[in-house]
Amino acid sequence: MNVFTGDSAVSFQFIIERMTNPELPLFYLLFGVVILILVVWLGEWALSYYCKRRRWELLLAGLARERTSPSITPFSSSTISWGENLTLQLCPDFPLGWKIDAIELRFLMGGHPFALPRADQTLYSQFRKESRSKRWYQRDMDSCRLAKNPVSFSDSPRLTLEVQQCKYSQAQYTNHRLAPDQHRKQDAIRSILRGDIPFANVFVIHAVIISDDDQLLGTEASMKKDYFGGCWSFSIEEQLRVDDMSASDVYQRVGTWMKRALREELGVVEPDDYVIDNIRVLSVFIEGHNLNCGLCCVARLSIDAAMLSAIISAKPRQDYEFTDYRFFSIDEAIEMLRYPTLRLHPTSEYRLFLALSWLLTPPKLARRLFRQEEA
Repeated sequence: MNVFTGDSAVSFQFIIERMTNPELPLFYLLFGVVILILVVWLGEWALSYYCKRRRWELLLAGLARERTSPSITPFSSSTISWGENLTLQLCPDFPLGWKIDAIELRFLMGGHPFALPRADQTLYSQFRKESRSKRWYQRDMDSCRLAKNPVSFSDSPRLTLEVQQCKYSQAQYTNHRLAPDQHRKQDAIRSILRGDIPFANVFVIHAVIISDDDQLLGTEASMKKDYFGGCWSFSIEEQLRVDDMSASDVYQRVGTWMKRALREELGVVEPDDYVIDNIRVLSVFIEGHNLNCGLCCVARLSIDAAMLSAIISAKPRQDYEFTDYRFFSIDEAIEMLRYPTLRLHPTSEYRLFLALSWLLTPPKLARRLFRQEEA
């Protein structure tokens, strides 16, 4: 102080006067020190906040890696994967998801049916002969396969899905002959990531049903189903049919598909039980275990769990693809994701992970998933 003031006798009052006098160099020095302290404090707070949020992301990413199948791991470094399910396209605006009427569903240019590559035709004929006892053999229905890996970015968020007509038996050939062959499956996934899907597949809606009182519907599949009978699912699945493509407006076709799924599987109808705008698509993904393709959706209904239960129990449904059901609270669903206690459909954990991330936001899901929720 004496150096700055040139005085030899300094009192407390004298110091205060010198410190608060803007005409002296000491004022500017102290002012700069205070600003520096504030900048450092704010920087540390911002860094701490950033690291805290990143910590939740790292926890979620670590859990997803832990649950990802080794056959999918080579392709999962830059996308979300879980089990044998690999995301092909995540909604760029994930907190909202794609609205149903913002998705364009069209036949691949030309509209010609899918034909197996020449190298597979002999093996396919042999597969059909071996499948004469299967339920689908006599009535080999037309199906729809996803033909292109879709593209959607934040600056162009709409989603265009290109599909092609194929035979159900061709998709079964993929499921039972191509998918179990690890070498061919790896080649197929590499081709998908380049843009083209060169094989027949079943294109399926995988919808997590959420009641108006935040209960998630779990269903146990009938043993009569072609796929995964006796497994529990969150919540319903429905294949795309050719007649779902009948609407002339390409933006109405996913809505037609989804409405049919809710009506046939649950007996719920628009607008009494749900609003179509409350159904959102979160991702397009590939099921690595059988190479089928899917839309991961969340459907929030306008009715509570008790009303939905009454509808399922009392109202005749067109399909009885599940034989039992129960409702899970959000906490129970989180616990099921962390420590599954039921035999689950192979896509259930993947869609539950996305649905809970959408419902809670990823940081909140991570805190609750790892039992670190703040008081």
